[in-house]
Amino acid sequence: MAELSSNIDISENRLAKKEFLIYMDLIRNHVAEDYFDRMLDHMKSNLERSAEERRRGEIRKKWLQQVAHAGRLSGISSDPLFKAAFAVLQKDAETHGKGKKISGSIALLEKNFNHPARGNMLLRYVAATIDDQSHVIGRCLYPDMKGISFQAIESGKPIYVPRVQNHLNVHFWNEDHRVEMKDGSFIAIPLKDRHRNIFGLLGLDTLGDPHDKVTFMSHEITFFQGLGKAISAGYQHVDLRKKTLRIAESAIIWIHRRSPSIHETCVYLVEHQLRGNDYLLCKMDYLFKCGDERVTVTASAYGDKHTAFPLCNTEGAIIAVIDINLGALVELPQGENREVQRLIKLLNDAHKEVDEDKDDTAVLALEKRNVDSRIDVLFDRLMLIDLRKNVSRLDLRAFAELKSYKFPPKVIHTIIKTVVSMFFDRNAEELDNWKICRQYVNPELVRMVTEFDPTGTPSLLSPDQIRQNLKEVPHGAVMKHGSLPAQFLYNWAFVCLSLMEHVEKMGEIVPPRTATTNTAESGEFQLFSRGSPTNSADKI
Repeated sequence: MAELSSNIDISENRLAKKEFLIYMDLIRNHVAEDYFDRMLDHMKSNLERSAEERRRGEIRKKWLQQVAHAGRLSGISSDPLFKAAFAVLQKDAETHGKGKKISGSIALLEKNFNHPARGNMLLRYVAATIDDQSHVIGRCLYPDMKGISFQAIESGKPIYVPRVQNHLNVHFWNEDHRVEMKDGSFIAIPLKDRHRNIFGLLGLDTLGDPHDKVTFMSHEITFFQGLGKAISAGYQHVDLRKKTLRIAESAIIWIHRRSPSIHETCVYLVEHQLRGNDYLLCKMDYLFKCGDERVTVTASAYGDKHTAFPLCNTEGAIIAVIDINLGALVELPQGENREVQRLIKLLNDAHKEVDEDKDDTAVLALEKRNVDSRIDVLFDRLMLIDLRKNVSRLDLRAFAELKSYKFPPKVIHTIIKTVVSMFFDRNAEELDNWKICRQYVNPELVRMVTEFDPTGTPSLLSPDQIRQNLKEVPHGAVMKHGSLPAQFLYNWAFVCLSLMEHVEKMGEIVPPRTATTNTAESGEFQLFSRGSPTNSADKI
């Protein structure tokens, strides 16, 4: 070997073709002929296997990319993603699995609300290969049932059972397999999001194969794990789009509530194509311009005036376009336009929060009690926080002007009366007297407004009473009077009402609030059944 090394430089562990031939010739001259022939056969076998593995890897990589991309083109439905995954599974079994028949299923992890005694979570089967759909779709697996699925979820790692017949803890959804004592392999692969939290399970088995003792090869198991990652990536994309639409729906409700001049609002989700950077949208040039340049675009289409707003993720990529149709209007009234701009900004903030998917963003008591409610209340929560900041920034002059009214406009009196009634136990007749009502407009009321959580301790005024009071305030009437405090408090009361309605829809019971008041002597809050305003020197 010293002679070989001296003749050829192999310091880089690689040889050119000419050097390799010289090297092989030198070896042949130093070993027996039969040994040299066996060495050539071994090298040939390894080269052929390496080439086959390389071709198989390239094909599988392409298939897995197709599965992940199916998720990006699935809109808000995961069905196309699951169908693509099972189609790839079948092709791989035919091409690289010697034609074995593989059964597959996908189950999603859910909270177990109906039967908590059986475990905190359950697995609900949402997709399966064609022959297995009637056996598993819609079924639920609980932790107290036979099976290795929850073991895989708890460990976060795939669990492989080479011989199901010899394993005592396998749950058979297809009773024929249990009765016939079918033998085969089973593997359970956890599905994880980008934070490595498990949200589901991919289950694959060969129990439906007519041959005996059909097992998975190591290269197949590696491929199945790659398939699980592709399904996870695609599903996360679909889930994000679902959340985007849910948030956009909340935003659109508020946009139309704040700007009744708007004729119609549409949300266009951007779907990127398989090749290139182009994406699919309705064929309207202004929508593409909005998406391409990430800017607000105003244009006329089909006789109506439109304004398109881009919705981007944290990386600046276009996710959706919000198309606001003004109808015959040339532009929105100044006040409405300002509100729309503010709400679109909050919508972008909401989407970016969802895109970042952080676990420490809960602010409201409802979010902390029920994590699943986060998306439904996210936009309202951002509005509440924004309004809290606006109210806290109001200076003494702003409230002094409000209190200077001898006989205020009815809408302003109604707003102040509503907000005061949410914290102080005074009957409506007393607060109809403006001299009494305006005494509650003080720093303590501002503090209570900025700290109040409508999903936690409820107000003294019921949602029905708040709703009835706000109906007495025609839209735009507050803005016409130019009172910034009244405008902020009006918007704040509406957002509080919306969040209270979310609590009602979810069937949650919030502990009743004890009446609060200020003592005339100290200006501090104590608990009483009736209320009176503070007489402290720091009142506004």
